[in-house]
Amino acid sequence: MDRNRIILVEDDPDLRDEMVEGLSIFGVDAVPAADGVEALGVLSVETDISVVLTDLRMPNMDGLALAAEVAALYPARRVKVILVSGYLSEVDEELASRLCLFGRLNKPSPLATIVAAVRSALAAAN
Repeated sequence: MDRNRIILVEDDPDLRDEMVEGLSIFGVDAVPAADGVEALGVLSVETDISVVLTDLRMPNMDGLALAAEVAALYPARRVKVILVSGYLSEVDEELASRLCLFGRLNKPSPLATIVAAVRSALAAAN
């Protein structure tokens, strides 16, 4: 079974809604989550998720902590993580490279750039 759904993790509710809607125009089914904790809850019940598109800075659990948890909890599912951030410190960059993230996008990125990254990750996951 192809897994063609993603989780969009963004703590800004307006931006999250806008991105989910924009992705759907391009045929990407995105399940919204407000933070890493909520995203992990979604992953625990939704087995057709293959990509996590996550903001870096969020309350409760940031994007790097989420990426580490995804890698530890779901190695067999090959869930790809794309990190979206307006700012990464040197420490964050080092951790991101060790986590073998599928990709990293600058914030803000054009919707077409996000869609291309998500489609590439979906293809790699399936």
